[in-house]
Amino acid sequence: MIYNIYISSTHTDLAVHRDAVRAALISMDLNPTLGDGDVETRLMRVRSSDLFIGILAYRYGEIPMNQQRSIIELEYETAVYHNIPRVMFMVDPHFEWDPLLVEWDTPSLFYNPQDELYRFKKRIRLEDEILTFTTPESLTHQIEELFLGKTRREIDENHANEDAPSPRVDWLIKGVILLLGIVFVLMLYGLSQTL
Repeated sequence: MIYNIYISSTHTDLAVHRDAVRAALISMDLNPTLGDGDVETRLMRVRSSDLFIGILAYRYGEIPMNQQRSIIELEYETAVYHNIPRVMFMVDPHFEWDPLLVEWDTPSLFYNPQDELYRFKKRIRLEDEILTFTTPESLTHQIEELFLGKTRREIDENHANEDAPSPRVDWLIKGVILLLGIVFVLMLYGLSQTL
């Protein structure tokens, strides 16, 4: 069972979404961890997690000193490198997003945040299946479906295995059905001969 779940996102634009996801996971008795603290602490938390949830909108995020990638990309790379299962969410491109929450920093000769974000999202699309969201509610609804749906499938499979007849009983039932089919065909054949 999954216990430790790391939630990765930028802070400025997705704080409400992260908090909603965290609350939903706690309500399911799971242990979510938010990406807080220094870079090394965050990456250590990613390495010790059972599942990585990434949430992206229109910010690439902060690039730590002596790094060339944003913190969220470093977290993602760590999850990929350590083969941690990932669930990746991106804001629906047709959803009207608050322009004040878009990273519009002045591009320099060497850095444009929207170009970096585009590159990062493209990389994620190549490695993971992407789920889209609009509001915090739509995001938590999908999270609940993912976790509760899995739980329901596991329960259904367990009940199906408990209720399944043994191979011997199953063979006997198939034999009786075959015998009844033969009797029925013979009865039809007999009726057709008398007419």
